[in-house]
Amino acid sequence: MKDSFKKAATILLLLIGLSSSYVFAQSYQTYAESSNIKTQPFYKNDKIWIISTAESFSWNRALEKDLLDAFSEKGVRAYITSDEFDLGTIEDISLILEQAIQTGCKFMLVVSPEELYTFSYGGGIQSLQSYARLQSLSTGSVVFIVELSTEADTNDFMSLNASKGPAIKSMANTLVTEYLKYTR
Repeated sequence: MKDSFKKAATILLLLIGLSSSYVFAQSYQTYAESSNIKTQPFYKNDKIWIISTAESFSWNRALEKDLLDAFSEKGVRAYITSDEFDLGTIEDISLILEQAIQTGCKFMLVVSPEELYTFSYGGGIQSLQSYARLQSLSTGSVVFIVELSTEADTNDFMSLNASKGPAIKSMANTLVTEYLKYTR
């Protein structure tokens, strides 16, 4: 009887210990509203250049990298500014335009994080508002725009840095889905 009681107590303590060591996994949902100019079509095989206009290089790098991954998964060839330019901010946009044209890109996708709200407790991202536009490198005209709203389902008390990855990934995947709705 003592042995079975010890065994049950050991199993109970083990289960209590396991249940208190769970991993936080903040999840995000992104909503999008988009439009395009039908007289200037773009195609899935058109190469695009991606640039993020946030103030932080690490934010730009994370956003551009997740967009590159999301586009690549869908078979769209893309290039990112943070791979080609090792600067936090680039003062001369003509350098980027020249590099984009040399790589054969027809369009530049400019993504601008607009507003970021964090939770009062925990500090993680509660919501992120972003805007993106696809601009023709030959004419300069905007052929596609999308507004994105990324929101957390609950506050998992993650830090800003820990919640940045899942929020950006959700936004990137939704942006690519919207882009593909209009490609020919």
